[in-house]
Amino acid sequence: MGRIPLAIVLLNCMAWNALAEDLHYEITIDGVRSGTLTRSVSRLENGQAIHETKASMVYKFLFLSFKYQFRGTETWENGSLISASGDCDDNGTRHRVSWKSSGGGGTLTRNNRTTTLDFPPWPTSGATPPPAEGKILTLDPDTGLLRTTALTKAGSDNVRVEGVDSIAAVWKTDLPGDAKYWFTASGILLRQSWQEQGRKVVIQLREITRD
Repeated sequence: MGRIPLAIVLLNCMAWNALAEDLHYEITIDGVRSGTLTRSVSRLENGQAIHETKASMVYKFLFLSFKYQFRGTETWENGSLISASGDCDDNGTRHRVSWKSSGGGGTLTRNNRTTTLDFPPWPTSGATPPPAEGKILTLDPDTGLLRTTALTKAGSDNVRVEGVDSIAAVWKTDLPGDAKYWFTASGILLRQSWQEQGRKVVIQLREITRD
């Protein structure tokens, strides 16, 4: 596995689209390193993109301890969510979620309960940028909960990764914790942040590698 300088990836969208990469993120809580997230992205000849995510986090404060683990997969084609699956252990509470598109809509299964939707939701994992500003249906891949969410572009920001300052579009939401996302023009998530029980959680891209 070789490391790709981030500047090359961000400046050469054609190269990015042709490769399979692993995006390595660090998770911090109030600035303290608490976990990691790795997203493997594979682009197939049929135009589909498969995003496989593994995340693990442990947080301890005084006598409190919190553990989180997640494994999930999203398959995208032409900006539409084709399928998704997720298995989350949220400090001992287990959730299993899956989505399968059919026609213009699809079927969402959450802990063995199925719901039929007329159109696909946008997963809040940040594997891809939101489809548009305004109110859209979002899916929490951890729990399978659906929500009508307001998303707005809030200008741009510089995000430093591997010593490189990269311009990212900032997306604000009215999701719990005032979640925000920073995406490059080529759709790479550089940063994600939200408030959780009064503490700031940040997922920050640290490195990109290629097999």
